[in-house]
Amino acid sequence: MATLIDAYNLLMSDRVNDKEQLVDALLMLSGVTLGDTDDEFNKAVKRLREQRVLEMPTVGAAAAYLTKQLSESEVQVLADALVQDIHKIAMVPALTDQNFASNASGVAMKFKLFGLDQLIKTKERWFREGLYSRMRLFAHALSVAGERALDVDPVQLTFSRSLPVNTLEQAQVVNLLRGQVPDEILLKQLPFIDDASDTLEQLGKQREAEMRRDQMRFLPFPDANTQASGEVKADA
Repeated sequence: MATLIDAYNLLMSDRVNDKEQLVDALLMLSGVTLGDTDDEFNKAVKRLREQRVLEMPTVGAAAAYLTKQLSESEVQVLADALVQDIHKIAMVPALTDQNFASNASGVAMKFKLFGLDQLIKTKERWFREGLYSRMRLFAHALSVAGERALDVDPVQLTFSRSLPVNTLEQAQVVNLLRGQVPDEILLKQLPFIDDASDTLEQLGKQREAEMRRDQMRFLPFPDANTQASGEVKADA
C-alpha cells in the first residue's frame, strides 16, 4: 500500500517537474552565433529575452527548443491505475468517482461499502475496548481515592458514521414494518432521530393537540339569541 502511494506521489512529482522543465527548455541555435565573446553573448541573450525577437540569416540557420515528448494520456492512464489499486487494496471505494453513485439502491450501496464497513467495525471494536479500559482505570482511581465506586459496564457507547444513506428507502421500510415492530425500535432505524423515546413522547403530545383541535372544530356553536339574552340578564 505504501509502495503504491509512493509511486503515485513520484509520478505526480515527475509530472510537475516535466512541466517546469518544458517552460525552462534550452534554445538550440544551428548555423548562427549570438556573439564571439562572453560579453557579446550575454548582451544578445538579454536583448533576446527582453525583445523576444531573434534575427537569423536566411540560409543554413535554425532555432528550436530542446524538449522531450510528453504523453499526458499515458501518464494519466498510469495515475488512474495507481489510484484504483490504492482503493482496491485499502478496501475503500472512491467516493468522488462518477460511477460510485450510479446505482443508488440500498443493497448496491451496501455492497460497494462492504469492505469499508468491515474496516469501520474493526476500528469501532478497538475504540470500544480502549474506552472501556480507560473508564475502568478512572473508576479504580476514584475507588482508591475513597470516592464512590462506579460501575462502567452498563455504559453504552454509540458510534455515529458519516456515510451517505438512502433516507427514503429507510422510511419506506419503517412504514412497512409499522404494527409488526415496536415504534421505538422503528424510530431508531432513522438516522436523523437521536432519542426515540423523546420522539415518541413528542409525537404523543402532538396527536393529543390535534385531537383536541378536531374536537373543538366539530363542537356546536352557542345560539346567538341565547348568548344575547344571557348577556342582558347578566347586565340586569
